[in-house]
Amino acid sequence: MPENGTKWSCVTVAVLTLSALLTGCGGSDESSGGGRAVLRYTWWGNPDRAARTQEAVALFEKEHPGVEVQTSFAGYEAYKQKLATQAAGGDAPDVMQLDYRQIDQYAIPQGRGTETVVYDSEQWKAAGVPLPRKGWTWGEWAYVMRELAKKTGKPGSVDPGQSEDCFEVWLRGRGKSLYTKDRGLGFTAADLTRWWTFTDELRRAGAVSSAEQTTQLDGSVENQPLARGNAISDFNWDAPASGYTPIVGEGLTLAPMPSGTGGTPGQYFKPSMFMGAADSTEHPKEAAQFIDFMINDEQAAAILGASRGIPVNEPIREDIGPELKDFDKTVADYQDSLDGTLKALPKAPPTGDNSLQTTFQRDYDQVSFEQMTPREAAEDFITEAKAELRS
Repeated sequence: MPENGTKWSCVTVAVLTLSALLTGCGGSDESSGGGRAVLRYTWWGNPDRAARTQEAVALFEKEHPGVEVQTSFAGYEAYKQKLATQAAGGDAPDVMQLDYRQIDQYAIPQGRGTETVVYDSEQWKAAGVPLPRKGWTWGEWAYVMRELAKKTGKPGSVDPGQSEDCFEVWLRGRGKSLYTKDRGLGFTAADLTRWWTFTDELRRAGAVSSAEQTTQLDGSVENQPLARGNAISDFNWDAPASGYTPIVGEGLTLAPMPSGTGGTPGQYFKPSMFMGAADSTEHPKEAAQFIDFMINDEQAAAILGASRGIPVNEPIREDIGPELKDFDKTVADYQDSLDGTLKALPKAPPTGDNSLQTTFQRDYDQVSFEQMTPREAAEDFITEAKAELRS
């Protein structure tokens, strides 16, 4: 996403797209059987996001008595797999939440988000280890994780080696990217070997989560080492980190991602998620009304807060900003502290990246369980990635 004055320009596209959808579709507030139109709406997220979503959906149904919205949600990995299966089988939900890695057609951005180091500040401070700071490097982060492990007897962090998101931040901090402009790989086996050697050494030292703990990760907050009391910090996106609040409490804090040498940031602002309607929906008008409500209704925005990131609708954002509290305010303050300092949003990855995320985790599992060296795993990933991107 462009920085500063133009960073919210995607809202204009969203409004134009939604206007075209509303004026170009038929449909009515009632199904063909004369009853209520039933929309299936699905998203990924944590229980906090689910509770707020249900409250917003109930308000929509009250204001649109001819429409019923049936909802479902799951952790990101399970959600991604189920949605792919539904789409392949011609049974996609009417309205769905999408990541920019999943979009082949149009969708409407719902919020702005960025990566973060989320941590238990009370445990961190009690350990007497220097707190995270803006501009800290990956080398400084690694030193602090080792110190936390020594002082607390538990890993300082989840192992970032399994995360393509963390690898991308590390890579961008070194002046490289996941993908080139022509949608090829933007890094080499040597780059990935260096990253996995770095994280593998930390795992062996007990500074980050063990292989057994890391393989339990499924995209849900509940199974992260921080939530299980097995680590002091985690890498996540800012809004989903709200899921730690019932577990960690008031000590939950957000810090910038580590930077490259010299403080070059690798993280970026991106649309935290999109809303889209399936082209197969039997209720395009109602689907458009629901999307419009979730993004542009002031009451819905007040309910949702920052649970899906800071709203991209500028008037809505300005209206609810002063009213944000608790972790919603934490997210807003965190994003404000990074305005004007992050790199521009990279171009959306090619379609094959979705499956490559799984390959990335699988190959790193081989490193974690010491079945492959970092170089062997990196070379295996590069071979499969090139084949996937050619298909």
